[in-house]
Amino acid sequence: MRTRGPRPAHLEGFDLRANVRVGPSDRARLEQLCRYVLRPPLAEDRLRQLTDRRVRVALKRAWHDGTTHLLSSAPTGKGAALPGR
Repeated sequence: MRTRGPRPAHLEGFDLRANVRVGPSDRARLEQLCRYVLRPPLAEDRLRQLTDRRVRVALKRAWHDGTTHLLSSAPTGKGAALPGR
């Protein structure tokens, strides 16, 4: 993958680089880009569903205040459980 020109966007902690180009016959790089784009936002091994149905997310690095995990409120409705749990 090649990048040309400065076309990045930064918004609320997210970065987007819209200057990635894959040649029409470059199947290996197209697969690499697809795998990157389709990867989940969180690694599944960092998610845990607790017995009270809340979800705990382990952070990659501790925050400056020492926080290492985030807890969600209990999900409700259809599909509320984590997949495979």
